[in-house]
Amino acid sequence: MNTSSLTIRTNQPALRLRTGKEISINKKVFFALGNPENIHFWWSKSEMVLLIGVAPKNFAPEMIEITKITAGMEPVKIVLKRGKKLVLKMIDKDGKPVTGLKLMSRSWRKGDNLFFRLLENADEYGVVKIGDDGLFVWENATEDDPHFVIDSGNNYQNVSIDYDSLKFGDEENIITFLPTISVTGNVTDAETGQPVPAFQVTEWFSFKGMPNNLTKEFGSQQGKDGKFIRVVGQRFGELSKYYLRVDAEGYEGFMSENIPPDAVEPVLNFSLKKAGKFSNYVTGTVLLPDGKPATNTVIGFSTTSYFVQTENGRLSGCNDQQQTRTDAEGKFSISKTASGIGDQDYLLIFLHDKGQKSIRKEDFEKNTDPIQLEAWSRIEGTIMVGKKTGKNLPVLCSPDPRKMYPRDGSPFISHFYTTIFCDENGKFVIDRVFPGKGRIGRAVKINGSKTTTGFLLQKYDLKPDKTLQVVLGVEDGYAVNGTLQIPDEFQSKVDWNFASVRAKRMVPELIALPEQFLFYHIFFKEPRSRPELHTGWINDAFEVEKIINEWIESPEGKAAIDKDPEGYKKAKLQFDIYSEYDKKRQLTELDNRICQISENGKFQLDDVTPGFWTLEIILNFPSKPGQYWDYADIWRKKINVQIPQLPDDQTDKPLNIGSISIGFDESERKGPER
Repeated sequence: MNTSSLTIRTNQPALRLRTGKEISINKKVFFALGNPENIHFWWSKSEMVLLIGVAPKNFAPEMIEITKITAGMEPVKIVLKRGKKLVLKMIDKDGKPVTGLKLMSRSWRKGDNLFFRLLENADEYGVVKIGDDGLFVWENATEDDPHFVIDSGNNYQNVSIDYDSLKFGDEENIITFLPTISVTGNVTDAETGQPVPAFQVTEWFSFKGMPNNLTKEFGSQQGKDGKFIRVVGQRFGELSKYYLRVDAEGYEGFMSENIPPDAVEPVLNFSLKKAGKFSNYVTGTVLLPDGKPATNTVIGFSTTSYFVQTENGRLSGCNDQQQTRTDAEGKFSISKTASGIGDQDYLLIFLHDKGQKSIRKEDFEKNTDPIQLEAWSRIEGTIMVGKKTGKNLPVLCSPDPRKMYPRDGSPFISHFYTTIFCDENGKFVIDRVFPGKGRIGRAVKINGSKTTTGFLLQKYDLKPDKTLQVVLGVEDGYAVNGTLQIPDEFQSKVDWNFASVRAKRMVPELIALPEQFLFYHIFFKEPRSRPELHTGWINDAFEVEKIINEWIESPEGKAAIDKDPEGYKKAKLQFDIYSEYDKKRQLTELDNRICQISENGKFQLDDVTPGFWTLEIILNFPSKPGQYWDYADIWRKKINVQIPQLPDDQTDKPLNIGSISIGFDESERKGPER
């Protein structure tokens, strides 16, 4: 491969990186660059990384990331590769060149939309204008998809570009653009046939190659006297379905049929019916658990297009259109048009310091009484590390995730876990716990504290306004540490942000799986088909056992047993074996330990008790620089260790289990995995 290199040196030791609260980087001291034609620096605050992008002539663009900047650091080396020629030819449906187009990047590695700033003919915003000939020639295109898009302006519909399917070389890649569509609309009263004097027109669509959940464009057009003309621009990418919706005061909203991309000056007729109670607005009154008005209650709503999430018992990660608050009397009103609900199914969540409630559309709209909140549950606890209380250690609390994601595609709310820290005495309180099932346990934070994983987990099932007292830890446990020995050729390739050691207790019954039989799946097909047992998450073995045992005692179960008594005996025997196995496996999974591995290969696990344990070392090798979610290889090595019983006077110090050699032979390779 024909390559070249560019070396960047830091020439001032006073450069400061992150302090945990504030970042200070002076770009001017980052030079001594030789003579590159085009180089850019930018700081990704969200990722806490300095990105350096280069694009000299005759080479493909390249980008590296620097997470640590220190005085006297070694020169940074960037290896450049020869690119491949890429030719794009943009034409209209008649084969003529399309003018006025703009090429830009949606994202490239961690550089967001800054990729095309590296190209010499791009403006300061990273936009490349296409000439009147509709031709774009890139002499040294990268093979790493820059996720670029072509902005077709207001005259053409957008086209989705699949970079991996493009042909490199002198051959032109022909991209055809269809013109925008001018839609004429007539809006009348369904009873009288008369024109509706004032109304609103909005666009609703689904993207090509994505689920057909409708997305509302947050823009609208006002119409009057029963007439409108709407230029359909097909914005934000190539679409698979496209609709226009009309809403008017006192009428139910009306959605058009799908408008195909090759439609020619279509005429749409909207006949509006008079509105019912919930036709255009979601309205109601909210009360506290004691019956008083729930003033200033936060209300979030999920639809089939957009979902909301909570974190620490509060709304997070949703836009302003998906939330509102109650007034002084506990009343609220949500416009279906302005909020983007439209005719979609929805799920409401109410959050107040004194209570919470979730309710689905069908239950909300048939209910005539005010919504009364349920009190929060509460968890109080202590963290123990061996026989001592922990200090400032993280705690994870998570509702049962299986309740969040219905399989029928209906709206859901994603409840992110609550993460808090205990105090100097190991004490903690979580006062906004969703009632019902969940898990509470110790936590470890990896990836720069952006990813939380739980261990030493306990299950709970809490009623509203009840408090659970827990102790997290094991009295006879102590810390265990060790060091990984990694070959030098692999040392620099490991993504240490996600390197971890997981410890699981060895249970003799779980060493080998029982021989698999499927007969009990067939016999117990009806109870095993319950929706609550079929989600993207691991089934609760205890709940599976409960449901099947209830079915056995039900009239349906007894009839099935009477019909095939021998089949029942065989299936029940097999199920009992697997049920006991799954329950033990599940409890073992909850009782795991986990820690992050430092860059020098050292690790330390807390609260490991005497006995046999399996340590699973996990190392990740990114397939693309800066994309920690995309791994070419994940290497796993499992070793079994025996933790001895230490004398009481030696449990305060970590037990060192020595060095663990990682050889990276094929038996340890578990990639690629994404």
